[in-house]
Amino acid sequence: ETCQYACSGKYDVALLIDASGSIRNERFPYVIDLVIDVISQFHLENDGGETRIGALHFSDTSHLDFGLTEYKSRQDVENALRQIGFLGGRTHTSEAITMMANQIFTGRGDRPDAPNVALIVTDGGSNVNPTDTIQNAIDARDKGDHIVVFGIGDYNMLELQGIASKPY
Repeated sequence: ETCQYACSGKYDVALLIDASGSIRNERFPYVIDLVIDVISQFHLENDGGETRIGALHFSDTSHLDFGLTEYKSRQDVENALRQIGFLGGRTHTSEAITMMANQIFTGRGDRPDAPNVALIVTDGGSNVNPTDTIQNAIDARDKGDHIVVFGIGDYNMLELQGIASKPY
């Protein structure tokens, strides 16, 4: 389905938000604003659509913010996203991808008839188990998850391309 103005199709969407030190505390609100702007194009169940959204944020460790069935309106998702705090620390993207696969896209409201779409917002500067990052993304893509990456700040293009589904 082509989304020209909005996505009203049936999707299970995972938001992976980098909250590590390289993002910087003063820029983190802009990261949240970007995520909110992107999800404004999706129609959730209470907004007349069939999209579900879950989210996690990460630095040294990953934190599940909410699963796919917790919020059914875009406004509720936006409110929850605005509660996410900056963490600082290092960037463990590989753990975030694993948490996405194991806690958002497995059970807990994940629908077999809805495509899994991960939206990852990061600078692509993994520095905790960096060799696992691209492999974990490949494993997720091999299971059918579609990964879109938003590079922010001084991003590492090679890592972002290695994470993202093709075409990127």
